[in-house]
Amino acid sequence: MKIPQQRDIIFIDFDPSLGKEIQKRRPGLVVTNNEFNKRTGFCYVCPISSTKRKAPLYVDLIVEGETSGISGQISVHQMRSMDYTKRKFQKVAVCDLATFSAVLERIEAFVSLEN
Repeated sequence: MKIPQQRDIIFIDFDPSLGKEIQKRRPGLVVTNNEFNKRTGFCYVCPISSTKRKAPLYVDLIVEGETSGISGQISVHQMRSMDYTKRKFQKVAVCDLATFSAVLERIEAFVSLEN
């Protein structure tokens, strides 16, 4: 069985969704580390949307090698835990390291303890 790796951009099905949650099969960025993914059968994924927004919880996507044709913004605040064994993911590219670091900074900002 293939295991998604941290920084992979994968196509994965975000349905079923409720309310304003992002929907349908689309690209997403794997943010959890490889050991977590391997041990649990889950990975945390930030969806990628082609809609451009000017908001701090969206990060412009830069792909290594840029042959995938995927572009848009990473929606950090809609990160979801996904059972990749059941959602039939497909790896399509790898996220640029600087972009990935920007995503992690934003995640840390909204999950860190309040003072």
